[in-house]
Parts: sequence; structure tokens; C-alpha cells
Amino acid sequence: MKNPYNIIESAPLIDIIPIPICYVDKEGVFTFRNKRFIDVFGYDEKDVPTLKEWWLKAYPDEDYRKWVTINWELAVNNAAKTGSDIQSEVYNVTCKNGIVRNIIISGSTINDEILATFFDITELKQAEKNLLANEERFILANKASDNGIWDWLTLENKVYYSDQWKAQLGYKPNEIANEFKSWEDLLHPDCKEDMSQKLREFLSNPTDFFIAEFRMKHKDGSYRWIGNKAASVRDENGKVIRMYGAHTDITKRKEAEIELLEKNNFIDKIIEGSAISIWISDDKGTLIRANPACLKFFGATEEEVVGKYNLFGDKVIEEKGFIPEIKKVFEKGEVADILVDYDLSAVEVVNVKNATHKIVNSIFTPIFDRNEKVSNVIVQSIDLTNIKKAEEELKNHRDSLEELIKARTKELEDKNKELDNALLVFVGREQTIKKLEERIKAFEGR
Repeated sequence: MKNPYNIIESAPLIDIIPIPICYVDKEGVFTFRNKRFIDVFGYDEKDVPTLKEWWLKAYPDEDYRKWVTINWELAVNNAAKTGSDIQSEVYNVTCKNGIVRNIIISGSTINDEILATFFDITELKQAEKNLLANEERFILANKASDNGIWDWLTLENKVYYSDQWKAQLGYKPNEIANEFKSWEDLLHPDCKEDMSQKLREFLSNPTDFFIAEFRMKHKDGSYRWIGNKAASVRDENGKVIRMYGAHTDITKRKEAEIELLEKNNFIDKIIEGSAISIWISDDKGTLIRANPACLKFFGATEEEVVGKYNLFGDKVIEEKGFIPEIKKVFEKGEVADILVDYDLSAVEVVNVKNATHKIVNSIFTPIFDRNEKVSNVIVQSIDLTNIKKAEEELKNHRDSLEELIKARTKELEDKNKELDNALLVFVGREQTIKKLEERIKAFEGR
């Protein structure tokens, strides 16, 4: 059945999906890519009509491209055999504008064709920047007195709400009464009990500030997140007789936080469920998290490696001369791709049972904080032992075949020389006989 997902017919619907999607037929031709694919990577049908162009442009580094293609083909073949989804993996994709983005690529196989999905985790960093921008806007709004000001005389229970306080919720000045009950009525049902409890605690045991976040109902029926900061005036007995403060609409900030949390949860699920060995270090190279595939790969437990294993104390990596390259990941934020014959028995903090040598391809990808400093490094490792073994066996077979051909060629050359010599002898004899015949004839003629 050709294209059971009806990609072409569903193009308008797929175009609004906020993640890149493409469809590749069995010949490696892109038969569909949604608008998000072009927006993120910049490549349209003219730039990358087939997988051949995609490999060359998205992964310009030859060594990294080789690893990507091998890893992808293994994942696709496994998915086709097992009927499962293509195992998700993080790849460093070079966009048309030259920017390298960290992309989680997965998908499904459909009759030797591929539906691929791309999750751009570089947006997590952008979300952090957006969160910072919202906080900066919050500070600027306070300085410009653009907050919703309120004032409450607790003994008389008289309240004042500024026009901006009411406008934040979509109301005109005369549409909300200056009563304490107005605030209570507009609170989200899930926030009422919590806010009442916090307010009672503050009144009975006041601190410098009353800070809270809650949802309030907008005139349009939606709920807005409100950030509140207030101070108080107390009488000679320390009792609160007045509270005053400001409301700030922090909806965008909260939505960004929720979105970031959801994305982080999604990434957590991908990392934990990945069949690829993935572990994360702190800014000093110490392992702080390892997924189950990593622990199985290296034959370790969390107790053995978390907080104990350190890259720069790894004797295998040091002896193989990779420490300078890995330092660049932490100091310069560069991605490192190393291939090492790893002796698992040499890892001091791990007691590996039946330790063996593995040819391991590891990608070290830096993660930056908001100050553009490397805060963590994600390490993805793949066991290429069987692939390298197959390559070596193929090379040995090719070398043996070449030696055999050389030997056969020499035998033929030797036989040709023998034939040439025999021919020369034969020709020489013919000439001798001819001369004898001529002499006989001459003698008989006398």
C-alpha cells in the first residue's frame, strides 16, 4: 500500500504541526516535507531533493556524516524488522544558514519508505532566554509603574484597585467594585483555598513582603497568571492594619515555564527510553545522570558512576590522547566526535563483569547556560565493535583475493615465457632443417 498515511492529502493539516516532518520513498526521494521542516532547516525541494543531498548538506563533516548514516541505517533496519518506531537519536544538523541545531530524529518505516519526525531541542535554550526576557520586562514594568496597584485597609476592609489593576483583567474602571470580595470572586477556584490560607498566615505572622502567584479570571473568560508583591503597615502591637502592593500579568512567563517543564519532561522520557547510551556530565566532567541504556552498555550501576566517574580521570581516554579534544568541549563549546578501543576493565569506579574491549564512537555535545558558558555535556555512545570487525574481515578477504590474483597472474606470465621459449626452439629447428634441405638439393645438383 503506497503512503498509507496519505501525506499529500494531509499536507495542510501536517503543515500546522509545530515540528518538522518529512516523507522519503524507497528510492531516497523526499516526497513530502512540511512547512516547519523548511522553516527550521531552510532546505526546500531544490536544496535537498533526495537523501543524498540531505546527508551532504545537513552533515558536512565527513566523519560525523559517516557515523550518522551508519546509525540511521541501523535504526531504520531494526524498525523495519521489529515493526517498531525508528529509535530516536540526537543529531547535530547543519541548517542552510550554517547554524547547527541539536535535533532528535525519529520516525516510522512504511513499506520500505520512511516518515521522519524532528524535535528541535535547541528551542529549550530559547525558552530560557524568553523566560529571562519576561523577567526583565517585569522589572521594567515595575519601574514604569505599569503594574496593577492595590491598597487594602484591613481594619475597615476598604480596598482600592487602580485602573491598570482592572485593565489587566479586561475591565473598565467602573466595572469592578473596590471591594475585597472582588479579588476573591475573580480568583481561580483552584487558587482560592491556597490564597486564603497564605493571606491568613501573613496577617497573623507578617514578614517583609507578601509574595504570591495565582490565576484570576479575565473578562473574556480566560484565566491570567498574576504575580503579586505586597508590603504592610503595622500598628504598635505589630498587627497589620494596611497592605499595599502590585499585580503583574505573568501569564507569558508562566506559560513559558510550563512549556519548558513539558519539554524537559518530554526530553527526560526520550533520554530514559532511548536505546542509545546517553549520559550527562556537569561543567567539570563528572557524570550526574545516565540512562538505562548507558548503564547496560558499560555494565555499571548508578551508585558506581553518578558523582564518581569523571571524564578527565578516565585512563583509557587519557592514554588514547583524547583529553585535549574533550577539553575543547568544556572550554570552547565545540562538539567532539571520538572513536576509541575501550577497555572496560580499566574503568576504576566500575567493577564490570566479563569486561571486554569495545570500539566505541562517542559524541560530546556541550549545553550552554544563559551566560553562554558550558554547564553540561551530553555524551552519546554507540558500540561499533561488530561493524569494525566486519570491516576488518572484509579488508582481510580483499587482501587475500588480491594476493591470489597476483599469484595467478605470475603463473600465467611464467607459462607465457615457457611457450615463447618453446616457440623460439621450434622456429630455430625449422630454420636448421630448411638449411639442410637446401644443402642436400645443392649437393644432388652437382
